[in-house]
Amino acid sequence: MATTGLLAHVLVAKYADHLALYLLKAIFGRASVKLARSMLAEWVGTCGVHLQPLVDTLRQTIPVHRVVHADETPVQILQLGTKKPHRACLWTYAPGAFESLKAVIYDFTESRAGEHARAFLGDWQGSLLCDDDSGYKASFIHGITEIGSWRMRGESSSSCMPRANWPSRLCIISVSSLSRRLNTLSALFADDFRSDGRAKECGRRQFLGGWIAVGGLICRSNDTKPT
Repeated sequence: MATTGLLAHVLVAKYADHLALYLLKAIFGRASVKLARSMLAEWVGTCGVHLQPLVDTLRQTIPVHRVVHADETPVQILQLGTKKPHRACLWTYAPGAFESLKAVIYDFTESRAGEHARAFLGDWQGSLLCDDDSGYKASFIHGITEIGSWRMRGESSSSCMPRANWPSRLCIISVSSLSRRLNTLSALFADDFRSDGRAKECGRRQFLGGWIAVGGLICRSNDTKPT
């Protein structure tokens, strides 16, 4: 019979250290412990069932916080009886960095439709930190405040510059969009601007007038030709 410590080790190795079960089998084998991969898979599945109440509690608790981080990752799945895989989605939600709860919950859905994000968030009306994925847009109409990701994106995919000619992740965004984002940043970091003696307007002009590096992304207003 597996002990709770062994089960915890398997789960942490698989989900936190990203070790596949066949690798875990080999690691245990080096210690002369023979464990079938089917047995490891059964342990993982059984633990998932027993941990479901914790997942349900987190699902109810995370949207209570004032700030929530969200992200979505497409995944290919193959359903029984079909030969062609289709794209599902793994949504990730976590409280803000300054919230007391330190947890992440994953919500698997059969598609990337925005209705799944709205279903998870329910009637919550806090501040959502996310990227520019269209799935979140309807939520902002229903009272949720958008906090743009540091990895700012262009207004559309057609505005992205060819990677062959420009630095990695280079895109062009409109002046109006950039101005809105900078106004938000100025409000968030007003104290920082004042503390080091720089005027907020000066900072805005510096940002608007040239290249901007935010989280590794380089942006420039689209009414100025790159040199």
